[in-house]
Amino acid sequence: MTAKRWSFSALQDYTTCAHKYYLRRVKNVGQEINLGAVAGKAFHEATEYFDLAGEWPDWGELLVNAVEVEEFESRVPLSKWRISGRKTSITPNKEDLEYWQTVLGPSMMEKYEHWTYTNGMSIASDLPQDANGRTRGIEYQVSYRIGSVEVLSYIDRIMQDADGNIGTVDIKTGARKQRTAQLPTYILGLQKVGVPATWGSLYYARKGEHEKPRFFTAWNENRLSYLYEQAEAMRAQGFYLPSPSEDCSWCSVRDHCDFKL
Repeated sequence: MTAKRWSFSALQDYTTCAHKYYLRRVKNVGQEINLGAVAGKAFHEATEYFDLAGEWPDWGELLVNAVEVEEFESRVPLSKWRISGRKTSITPNKEDLEYWQTVLGPSMMEKYEHWTYTNGMSIASDLPQDANGRTRGIEYQVSYRIGSVEVLSYIDRIMQDADGNIGTVDIKTGARKQRTAQLPTYILGLQKVGVPATWGSLYYARKGEHEKPRFFTAWNENRLSYLYEQAEAMRAQGFYLPSPSEDCSWCSVRDHCDFKL
């Protein structure tokens, strides 16, 4: 197998369950579609529009269009998608399309706009042109090498704090807090293309707040290259070890997996 270009999401798939990586990215089996994931992508698109234009797009139209595009491309109707969340008095149908349209999406937009004007940071500008010619830190695309591995990243936001320090902020629309090597990967990638990033933070859209910026001083290129180079070495030899766990219950390719619990 020839070398490939990695993204952090691909690395996460491979290191959490290499067989999931194989099913999703090598065999390209049909995946269960999660409405929350589709709505999350639509929210990212809405925030990009807001940060570029200074106003919001029509959220209902944007979300419905995202759903229709996914239905057309996947040939899977919305009625067969996974709906996240719990049944409560507020969400009797869990976090369905109506809830995303009328409650969750508008709430996250309102919180994001408030956060934009109160977070004490600004979107970095005058950056080196990315692959799409962008010089502002909005959906910034970078290609770089970690060790011997080629990596591609789409960075949600590159921000500058009140002291002039540059960092990266990744927007999360899910309810679960995350701790991964994503931010140090992005910081290193920005440094590789000439952006002096020093910190990273996650913005949780449901709460409308970002976590305290972290500097990840221990996560230098040597440590990150160990992850990426090991993954590439095993993938190149065709190793796709399954990792059955509680994660099987929400894995998008579990219907195609012989190892699911």
